[in-house]
Amino acid sequence: MAECFFCLEDCKLTKAHLFQKRLREVLQTHSDSMYLSASSAAHRGVNRALSFPGDMREANVTSLCGDCNAIWMQRLEIDAAPVFADLIGGERVPPPPEMFALARWSVVFAALSSELFRDIEMPREQRRAIRFANGHPERFSTYAVWTTDWLHSVESDLYRGVSATGGVHWASLLHAGGAILISATPALLGRVPRVLEDAGVRSTLGFIGESAVYVPEDFQVSMQTDGRPSHVTMRDLGPRLVGGGGSFTETSTGTQVLDLSRGLEMNDIEMSFEFRGRLVDPRQLRGGRASGRPDGRTRTPSRSAAVQAHADHRPRRQSSAPAASAIHR
Repeated sequence: MAECFFCLEDCKLTKAHLFQKRLREVLQTHSDSMYLSASSAAHRGVNRALSFPGDMREANVTSLCGDCNAIWMQRLEIDAAPVFADLIGGERVPPPPEMFALARWSVVFAALSSELFRDIEMPREQRRAIRFANGHPERFSTYAVWTTDWLHSVESDLYRGVSATGGVHWASLLHAGGAILISATPALLGRVPRVLEDAGVRSTLGFIGESAVYVPEDFQVSMQTDGRPSHVTMRDLGPRLVGGGGSFTETSTGTQVLDLSRGLEMNDIEMSFEFRGRLVDPRQLRGGRASGRPDGRTRTPSRSAAVQAHADHRPRRQSSAPAASAIHR
């Protein structure tokens, strides 16, 4: 008997794959290793990389109860699998209702992946909030980013930061095919889109809480041009998502490590962002309520505008092997 990672109940724990069977079938690829990053004390940011050897698709943990594993998570994974296939395959941009199912699973995956390494601890209150959320966890955010290149493997970066006040914040980047899923804790609600915008990333859709979809103003243009980022570019942005602009340097063995010679300041962990694009409530597309906004206001975009914003874009698939120096953190 032990405490379940998500529901926190003291019960018999079961073995759970990070990727359920349907998701493993989608990910018909192989990754030699997965690296995640742990954090040190306040103001120090990420201070080491931890390696998970083997095929990432087969990674599993033993920290879930039977209900969380076989009932709750399995339903999320079944809903997310076909949407994930469309996303990484570059076949189309799925509509908001479908993407919300994927966004919710992405948050669950990000939190659970921390169990691969005991040094990366997720706060109990965050885990419980994710488990009992009615939809996408409140004020957690997930961003789907389309890339210019094609990744023939699966990579996952998990960055955990501790702010000056002791708050624990994290951001996850899941790389596969021609897309990346970024999920982050509530305190990073404004920081993630700010970092993406400052880096010129526009080929993204943001999912905030359970009701708001953020569509950048030039989303359609970016999907049709070379303005999308590469997987390498997004890896470099990773540390900035949790605070700090550290860079990676290559060791004599070819492994990349985070350079902390100048330190990582985390004072500005919470950053504001003006969502200047369109905010759409997917429930409206099904005849629901008006769209929610992070500032508490509402707006009601027309049905035609909302649907047009998520038209069936077909990103160009550029197949290229990942660079030899690319690191699966």
